[in-house]
Amino acid sequence: MPAAQMFEAIALQSTEKAYSFHDELYEHQDEMKDKKDALLLELAAKVGADVKRAQADMKSDVVKKRIEDDTAEAQQFDFHGTPSFLINGVGLVGVPSQETVNKIVDRWLDKKPG
Repeated sequence: MPAAQMFEAIALQSTEKAYSFHDELYEHQDEMKDKKDALLLELAAKVGADVKRAQADMKSDVVKKRIEDDTAEAQQFDFHGTPSFLINGVGLVGVPSQETVNKIVDRWLDKKPG
């Protein structure tokens, strides 16, 4: 939850910085066990976020609502972990085969008007 809160707090400053934070966090995920909150602050600073503002925004109603909305949407598609994919309204949990993805896309393309 703290990582999601920090991501959303940084996104209030800059979407680009938020996705850079996401990528950095993914690269350093093995450090989360030991560093926890310190790592979040370190990575937020590394991507150029205003860390003090992000810390305050993490507790804001705006960030709370964004996470609640994301969680509700994930539950609609029975997403409960990663990887999960949403392709043209079809939720897939786990890694789908190329054949499965092709069928979903082809079905959508067949319905698309001329």
